[in-house]
Amino acid sequence: MYNLPMRMDKLLYELLSDPKLDLRARIFNLLGLVGTAAGLVTSVSSLLIGVGALNIALNLASSALAVALIVYANRTGRFVRCYRITVVVVFILFFPVMFFTAGGYRSGMPSFFIFAVLFTVFMLEGRERIPVALLETALYVGVCLIALRYPETIRPFDTETDAAFDVIVGFTASSFLLGTAMVLTFRMYDDARRQLAEKNATLERLHRLKTEFLGNVAHELKTPIAVMMGIAQNARRHATDLDDADGLAADLGILASENARLGLLVEQILDATRIDEGRMACDPRPASVEEIVQSTVNAYYPLLKKNGNRFEIRVSDDLPEVWADPRRVSQVLINLMQNAIRHTRNGKIALTAVPEGDFAVVTLRDSGEGIAPERLPHIFERYKSRESAGKGSESDTGTGLGLYICRHIARAHGGDIAVSSEPGVGTEVRFTLPFAYARTREKT
Repeated sequence: MYNLPMRMDKLLYELLSDPKLDLRARIFNLLGLVGTAAGLVTSVSSLLIGVGALNIALNLASSALAVALIVYANRTGRFVRCYRITVVVVFILFFPVMFFTAGGYRSGMPSFFIFAVLFTVFMLEGRERIPVALLETALYVGVCLIALRYPETIRPFDTETDAAFDVIVGFTASSFLLGTAMVLTFRMYDDARRQLAEKNATLERLHRLKTEFLGNVAHELKTPIAVMMGIAQNARRHATDLDDADGLAADLGILASENARLGLLVEQILDATRIDEGRMACDPRPASVEEIVQSTVNAYYPLLKKNGNRFEIRVSDDLPEVWADPRRVSQVLINLMQNAIRHTRNGKIALTAVPEGDFAVVTLRDSGEGIAPERLPHIFERYKSRESAGKGSESDTGTGLGLYICRHIARAHGGDIAVSSEPGVGTEVRFTLPFAYARTREKT
């Protein structure tokens, strides 16, 4: 009993305010509800002034049909079909009969004729709108002319008071219907304009982020390309002097490192697109964390030697196999190492892996410049803006995709990733991977 007002509010919201419904559908629901009430009121007034039973029955039938169409349209979504049924049954069939049984043009029915034509123009779409509205107009003009030419076809009111009362009821009901429809239309227009303004603001923000992202990508591409061009020229000179084989080998090592860096950048952009499209898949299987770490470090060793940093690896001897895609986990490690090296000079970078419950905890710590506290909440955002995230390091020229992709990979494996940092002290990134035996236990 106490829940009745709440249920009514919910019902009215679903019929009149649900954003899933378009404007016509909401107007149809509104007019159906008000039309039902108007039909009931008209039936009562017809009963009071002694109008015939046929007129009362048609008013009640119109109210019942309105309720039935509202229920059917909202359950099936076939609103256009219900618009057409309303036009044919109520406006073209019921209204002319009600005109003749309740006073003709000296009743309130001409007001409802106006409402019917406006409803038709508003609700119907395409080529059928104007012809049907013209048909209704011709029909209503025709019944008025018939009433004028053959007054005996009209069932008159008993008194002038009854006729005036019916005119007032018809005028009031139709005015209320049209006025309410206009108010709702303007309200929906204001809502649509507000939503459009919000979407435009979002699009502007995305455009700004895209512009910044493209600038960062261009900067990132420029550096390895310039390095590789310089190394290639040096390698060409060294090739003529075999006495400097060590220098040639060093140059080729740097060339390979920059090439890997360039490939990583391109792969990040592709992975971000795959994540958005839901196509970035992981292929987990039992894997050794130590093997993943060693293979990654061996492949990117020239990268680790940059900026004069010391690099340490400590993997627990008793660490079970994890349930993971080695290629994706290696991708996470590369991103984290690249970030650590970029922000650490002549310092220490330590990679550890230890068991914790049913997970392997992989941690990368550095003694670099750290991250400003106001920037930490935005650290995993895609294309994160340094301006919005807080003032960062001048050396931070990344694309903003690395940690965004790392979090997706960690969570896709059933783990997670977290960052803690203190400016001037260093940064710690910690991610987890489930053990293979835990995954097998879940399946059984």
